[in-house]
Amino acid sequence: MINFETLNGITSLFIFCIEVIFFINMLIFSEKNSINKLAFGMVALLFCYQFIEFLICFVQLENSFTVYLAYVVIGFLPPLGFYFISKFTNIFFNKITKFVFVPAIAFTILYAFQIDNFHVIKCTPFFADYSYPYGDVYGFFYYLPVVAVIFMLWKFQKLTVDRLKKKLSIVLLTGYLFAFIPGWIFAFSFAGALAVVESLLCKLAFFLVISFAYFAISNKTNNSKSKE
Repeated sequence: MINFETLNGITSLFIFCIEVIFFINMLIFSEKNSINKLAFGMVALLFCYQFIEFLICFVQLENSFTVYLAYVVIGFLPPLGFYFISKFTNIFFNKITKFVFVPAIAFTILYAFQIDNFHVIKCTPFFADYSYPYGDVYGFFYYLPVVAVIFMLWKFQKLTVDRLKKKLSIVLLTGYLFAFIPGWIFAFSFAGALAVVESLLCKLAFFLVISFAYFAISNKTNNSKSKE
């Protein structure tokens, strides 16, 4: 009989390896323009989280600092995604757009003083359950940029007349929808599912990696003079 506890975190390792392969291909085949570099950053954050969860669940590096580090990494995913999509679509992109990172920075600092409150509740081969402070507030600031991104991409793909940008916006929108909608439905459909939603969504974010890789490899219309 298979002892599934020995496989805890194995899915994270599998996804990490595939995401790193996508990342390497992006570095090799993509134009190194300013927008694509943001896509590189998104994929890097995603595979870093998967590796940390592998360390937590498989290597059993379950100390509070490692869990804190995992939340710092994923905390920057939504604001970086917002900044990336805002720059690509030029919706809400201006001098104050960078302030979208303020909540993530604030939580990083706040949580640094409460590292002892981060705990691993449970690990499985497919997801992990963590305990951390201010979960509801963290969740609000985590998902708000994601909802805004979905709105921006939906609006942009309807308005743009540039065929390549329309195609890329649809690819990105599809990636976001597949990454978040099933997880949200699952989280609110089953008792206790909300507690593991961050871990689950980071697995589903594999669809984002695919869309980011396609975007970066295809996006050759922006040069180094793109609007910063």
